[in-house]
Amino acid sequence: MAKKLLNTHWINLIVHLVAYYVVWVTSIYTAAAGYVWAGFSAAVIITTLQYAWQQQIKHQTTHLLPFLLYLTIIGAAGDTLLAFFRVIVFSANPFAFPLPPPFMLGIWLNFSMLFFAIFGEYARRPLFLAALSSVGFPFAYYIGTIKGAATLINGIYSLLAIGLLWAVCFPISIILFNRFFNFSKVST
Repeated sequence: MAKKLLNTHWINLIVHLVAYYVVWVTSIYTAAAGYVWAGFSAAVIITTLQYAWQQQIKHQTTHLLPFLLYLTIIGAAGDTLLAFFRVIVFSANPFAFPLPPPFMLGIWLNFSMLFFAIFGEYARRPLFLAALSSVGFPFAYYIGTIKGAATLINGIYSLLAIGLLWAVCFPISIILFNRFFNFSKVST
């Protein structure tokens, strides 16, 4: 039984990581090419498939839809702040300044799924989330700018601002969600 659970864990990890990176790469490259809705569409389709997978494998999706919506909105709010303060300019954006483009909404949607399915056990470790966010988010945004999906206005200072924003806001957003939905008990 323990071996089956271990195998299920690794399969789940692989499924969600591969899905996330397919969404991320699709979103970044299509945005850089000027395709406004391609990344978002891919994210919605893939996240829907992941949701079905998650129901089959864990049956613990009680708070998954509210979490997806919540973290996508938090991500969009953070990206709106970054655009408003001229930290970053996103490509392929049909929305009025400073709203984030569809491809970023898709990335946030799928990142929310990845976090819920794989990293939910870290919901009660805000310092770990802050440390990881301070490095991981700037790295992801930086790669996106290299590929042409966005432009950093002030180079390294923009990356520092992104790291600071998400090192503070991401753990706080997880703490708040956990307070109202007891996230850490339903996601693991």
